[in-house]
Amino acid sequence: MNRIHCVALLTLLLGAGAAVAETIDAGPFSVEVGPELVVRINAQTLISGDRCVAFRGMTPGEPVLVHAADGRVLRQGNVFTVLAEQGRNTLRREVMVTPEAVHITFEMRVFGDTGGTHLQYDLLTPAEFLDGVDYEARTGAPRGPLQTETGAFSIADTEPSDYLVRSVRYMILGRPGAECSLDFNPGGPWVGESNYGHNYSANPYHDGERFHFLMLCSGGRMGGIFTGKIIVRPGAEAYESLHSTAEVAYTKGFPVTLAVNFSRSDPDGDYQPYAGDESCRWRDPDGVRIVEREAGGLLYRDFATAAEDGGQGVLHLQQRSGHYLLTLNVHDADEDTGPFTVAGPDGPLFEDVTIPAGDHWFRTAHLRFRDGQAALRLNGDWKLGALALQAILYETEDFVLDRPFWNMASEGAGG
Repeated sequence: MNRIHCVALLTLLLGAGAAVAETIDAGPFSVEVGPELVVRINAQTLISGDRCVAFRGMTPGEPVLVHAADGRVLRQGNVFTVLAEQGRNTLRREVMVTPEAVHITFEMRVFGDTGGTHLQYDLLTPAEFLDGVDYEARTGAPRGPLQTETGAFSIADTEPSDYLVRSVRYMILGRPGAECSLDFNPGGPWVGESNYGHNYSANPYHDGERFHFLMLCSGGRMGGIFTGKIIVRPGAEAYESLHSTAEVAYTKGFPVTLAVNFSRSDPDGDYQPYAGDESCRWRDPDGVRIVEREAGGLLYRDFATAAEDGGQGVLHLQQRSGHYLLTLNVHDADEDTGPFTVAGPDGPLFEDVTIPAGDHWFRTAHLRFRDGQAALRLNGDWKLGALALQAILYETEDFVLDRPFWNMASEGAGG
């Protein structure tokens, strides 16, 4: 073989090697590690790209805000992040691949005139994957009841840019050999930091050549911050097996959910005598005693304290998960109190408290209940006359507290 043929063969081999993209393979999924978003399930291409554009009422030629294909790629194990810039606009898109699901998380930051009314993020699907495929969709607004809608994707039977179905929260795609579901913002709406819009669902449509799963964030004329998450799962798992369908409950008037008077006497107004039930009980009842004074009114007379000097008191509380305003009252007409410290599950609430004899000490603090419970720890020369909890926000309201968003460590994704 002469030198020219060797160079030609080497070039051919290098070119063939460069065409093979690095992938993360897990279970039925195969995802290309690169700026272009390509997700396959059982070797069939489900997602063949995404778009960051300005919405102009479904008219063609939407202004492109960020080109993801121009971004750089960072990888940590089964997670990779694309960071792209276009002028002052940025996109951070993260993909986590597991055998159970592919998580696609994005954040688009846009500054200045966008040329549209909304920020728009699309997932793109080839027509050959979806055309003629049956779907089952759960649709509706975050606070409203969900509806079940069924149909089929069809380019021939629908006009380009016409929504096939609106406000899709969850959709099962009945593609033979590649059945899967798309879960749009499963934790609820992600509210932008600089606008009044939010993203909670998707509106699928086609442009004559491919299908789009369109997500919008309103208030985007002069830019904004648009975030969202899509989870792709194999199979046709029912929506109800993944998400609660119970009616959302809201706080009304910040109700007092618990008011306890640490007394052996009768109730005093809204405060009930301590009963040691599941909603409010001492971890070690033998380590706590009730001191009764002769005067001061029920609420300001008796109090709980340690059975032995310097003993710790741990009070277990049970309430619906969420945020509460905790109010504590301490009063001893005969003796000084303190110093003592009160700590909650997230750290100290009150430190180095001292109260002269005869003074009334009232303090409030934020207390978080997780999994329906919280614990108060009292250390030092402590006393506790009364306790009240006022609900501020239940965990099932407009958003889910502490829900996961990014999976890749922030330092690995550029901060």
